[in-house]
Amino acid sequence: MSVDKCMEYTRELIDFSKELLVVRIGEINKKHDNNEELTDLEKFIIGLRYSEFLAEGDSDSEYYQASVKRDACLKKLGIDFNWLMEQCKIVCDLF
Repeated sequence: MSVDKCMEYTRELIDFSKELLVVRIGEINKKHDNNEELTDLEKFIIGLRYSEFLAEGDSDSEYYQASVKRDACLKKLGIDFNWLMEQCKIVCDLF
């Protein structure tokens, strides 16, 4: 996913409840587990937890770039990654 698209989605979600975002990540993960196609917005949201969804390819450098995008978007959204991981574990049973 491009940086521009990530920033667009970040702006859309800036006022969204962090707790509801956690629940949404769980919903999207179930959809992914059922092999349902994800929208770009859904890929972005789950990419906040699993950065590989933000990668534009499958090379090491593209995965690293995806983690940089994720970290920047989380910072802009005011979400600590460790908090997000813990909440996903508690609320959605995601590890």
